[in-house]
Amino acid sequence: MILTTCCWQCWALTALLQGRLEPSSESYEHAKAIETLAQRGADLTSRLLAMSREDPAEARPVNLNAAVLEALKLLEPALPIDVRIVAELQEDLPSINGDHIRLQQVIMNLCLNAADAMAGGGSLGLSTEAVGLEQEISLCDPALRPGRYVRLCVADTGTGIDGAFKPRIFEPFFTTKAEGKGTGLGLFVVHSIVKEHGGAVQVSSELGHGSSFTVFLPVCDPHQA
Repeated sequence: MILTTCCWQCWALTALLQGRLEPSSESYEHAKAIETLAQRGADLTSRLLAMSREDPAEARPVNLNAAVLEALKLLEPALPIDVRIVAELQEDLPSINGDHIRLQQVIMNLCLNAADAMAGGGSLGLSTEAVGLEQEISLCDPALRPGRYVRLCVADTGTGIDGAFKPRIFEPFFTTKAEGKGTGLGLFVVHSIVKEHGGAVQVSSELGHGSSFTVFLPVCDPHQA
C-alpha cells in the first residue's frame, strides 16, 4: 500500500513539473516518461493489492471526507487549470469500516478518470452524504443490502461514455483511450476495492453530457447515521 501511495505522489509531482517546463525540452520528455511509469506502477500495484489475499485491507473506522480532502490536496496541483473542483461534503458524516489508503485510491482513480474525460476543461464535482437504502432500492443492485451507507459521488462534465461500452468499463485492461494513454486498470481497481469493502459502484453517463460515478460504502454502525 505504501508503494501505491508513493507511485501516485510521484505521478502528481511529475505532472506539476511538466507545467513548469517547455514542452519541446528534453527535461519535459523525461518528466512525461516518469509520469507514465508512475501511473502504470500505481495501477498495477493497486490491482495486485486488491486481488491478493496475502495483503488484506486493514479494517478500521474511516472518515471518507478526510480521505476526499487528502486526495484533492495531492491531485489539485496536477489537474489541468481549466478543470474546476467543486466539493460538497456532508458534515458529521458517519464513519465507514475500511482501509484509508485503498479508499483514497478509489477517490484518486475516479478523479483522474474524470479529468481525462475533460480535455477541454470542465467541472469536477465530489459530494458525500449518508443515505439509507430500503429493500426495494437494494433489489436493483444485488451487491447492496438494505441499510445505512455513505454515498460518494464523483461527477464530470466531460465527453461521457458510449452506451455500448458501459457494461465493460470495470473490466481489467479495458480502455477507450488511445494506445499508451491508459492501462485500463483504473476503474477495475475502483470496483475491486469498493467490492472488497462491501459496497458497490454505479455509473450514470450520456455521450457528450458527462459522467457520474456513485460509490456506496456501508457505515460502521447503522445507528450512527
